[in-house]
This record gives sequence, structure tokens and C-alpha cells, in this order.
Amino acid sequence: MPRYHFHLKRGAERIDDAIGVDLPDDAAAHAVAREVVAEQLARHEGVGDLDGWQLEIADGNGRPVATIPLRLEEC
Repeated sequence: MPRYHFHLKRGAERIDDAIGVDLPDDAAAHAVAREVVAEQLARHEGVGDLDGWQLEIADGNGRPVATIPLRLEEC
């Protein structure tokens, strides 16, 4: 099963997910990413500190699979 990493990034800032998680495919990784974004939005509701942040999904080789803005309407 492939390993996926979920990195947070905003401009030059980046918080890497060094551990990752094993998931069956890109679609499953995207579903997990959407859950993470929804959790972060709920935790930071009404707070502007998420502006510009994105969650990047990368496969085990570091290849970006998708990037999801931390905005609910984009999920």
C-alpha cells in the first residue's frame, strides 16, 4: 500500500509531514485530506490565521498528488 504525506504550506512557509500514512490510492488520500481540512476549519472557525494555507498531498516519492486550500468551499 502506498504511503502519502500531507504537508501544510503557505508561500515559502512549509510544515512537512515526515511520517505519512498508508492508503490504497490517490482517491483515498484526497478523501483523508478533505477530512483534515474540514477539521482544521472547524478548529479555527472565525480566525483568519488559515488564510493562504494549503494542504499538499504527496506520494511516497514526494510527487505532489493534489493541493487543497484551507477553505471549505474548495474542498
